Amino acid sequence: MAQLMSGVNSRARIRPCYSRATPFHHIMKHSLPRLASFAALLCTVTSLHASTTVIDFSGTQYADNFTETFNATMLTPNNGGVEMKNGSSAAGIATYNSSFPSAVTDDFSLKIDGKFSFISTSTFDGHSVGFFSNISGTTGYLAVFRIRTQSGVSYADLRIFEGASTTSTAVGAQVGGSGGTATLSGASLGTTFASNTFYTFNLDVAVDTDADTISFTGSILSTDNGSVIGSFLSIVDTSPTLGGTGVGLRIGTQGGDGRITTVDNFVLSTIPEPSTYALLGGAGALGLALMQRRKRS
Repeated sequence: MAQLMSGVNSRARIRPCYSRATPFHHIMKHSLPRLASFAALLCTVTSLHASTTVIDFSGTQYADNFTETFNATMLTPNNGGVEMKNGSSAAGIATYNSSFPSAVTDDFSLKIDGKFSFISTSTFDGHSVGFFSNISGTTGYLAVFRIRTQSGVSYADLRIFEGASTTSTAVGAQVGGSGGTATLSGASLGTTFASNTFYTFNLDVAVDTDADTISFTGSILSTDNGSVIGSFLSIVDTSPTLGGTGVGLRIGTQGGDGRITTVDNFVLSTIPEPSTYALLGGAGALGLALMQRRKRS
């Protein structure tokens, strides 16, 4: 026996070996520290996961979360939404009061439900729904969505402007010039646009600091089931202005009696970076390893 034990380090830590008869409190004494560490790691990872803020404009949510910065008298909260109306073509602007995205958030998305009491049957007109993003001071990027239906065929377009003002009609320079407009029509759309019908306008914004680019990808969704009606090709700015930490809304109308643009349900979401997903995977692997180790014990 002495010979057999001679190779054993008397100071080596021996892992607990559990049997069916091992008291529960003894098992927990050795397992809880591992479980606590794993839980703490999960909490950290979860905090890095996607976060979403929804403002449904009910009650005072619009007034509490937005500041009207241009044509304020034309923007009116009504029936749980916000209406834009005027006697002639115009746009109203309201900026979100909180900093979003943060300076370290590269990817995020913005959504708003919008409807038009009138939809053009010829060319695109002033009826529009738009987002400001990456606002610094009083300028930022502006994404403008427009829709129309002509002879039973629907069309939509998306334009991105850099250096757009949040306090005036100035929209800056269109990214990609006039050829930078993304369009959808006919078969590429899953519905025929109708007046007084809500549609969800979605904008995904992605910053690539390595390539020094910012890209904008728009889509239009059904408010009934979230299905995609149409997705635009991405518009990329290869000489971007970055660092802004503000977003906002721009609501346009062609103007005239009864021609109203209404928005509701503003949604802001951060999109986790690939490194975050890697961390999530690492946490899952660690949890599995701890479970397997406990089984072997």
